[in-house]
Amino acid sequence: NIKKNKKILSIGSGRGVAELKLLDLGYNITLSDIDYPKGLGKLKRNFKNLKFLKFNILKNKIKNKYDVIICFNLIYAFDKLTLNRFFKNCKKIVNNKGVIVISPGSSTLNIYKLIYDRLYLPIETYFLFLLSFLKKKKFEIFKFHHGYTYSNMDIISSARENSLILTKKIVRRDFISEFDRSIILKELISRNDVIKKIFTLVGKRIPFVNFFYFEIKK
Repeated sequence: NIKKNKKILSIGSGRGVAELKLLDLGYNITLSDIDYPKGLGKLKRNFKNLKFLKFNILKNKIKNKYDVIICFNLIYAFDKLTLNRFFKNCKKIVNNKGVIVISPGSSTLNIYKLIYDRLYLPIETYFLFLLSFLKKKKFEIFKFHHGYTYSNMDIISSARENSLILTKKIVRRDFISEFDRSIILKELISRNDVIKKIFTLVGKRIPFVNFFYFEIKK
């Protein structure tokens, strides 16, 4: 979807797990994050054309504009107000005919996701706790914030508020990673190929990787 001569900025790239492959393939890409990652010096020695920008899309301003902005596995950490600011600031640094490609970093919010999150996972957690208690093994339950989950329309609407429109069908990949959050399901999937195939089909309802392709509304 992106030509190699386009000027690309990756937001929240860290050490560039995905971006370095694109750089190796000859794409004109600049990595960015709120701070310089560990090992950046070594990366620059291995990738001579590596460009890294210390940049916070929510706070900082830059003069450069880009043909393409990519952002993978980040916006799940944003609440709705922050998500809106993210799109607003992205629009400021993308060229008029440019595009913004994002993958939220979490599965899609829908009825299947709600059943898995709100029903199955809590039941599994307390079942394992009870099992450990009966076996007199130590088991501790603690809660922490996993980030925000959005439906497709939540993301599309937030982009639309900033005059960005979805111009290509949402691409879906990775139908297994969501089940890594379950101790029982992860174990079952790792042990049996048939079970893995079954959950791959089930996982299409809650894909972990979703790509949205936005352009400025003309």
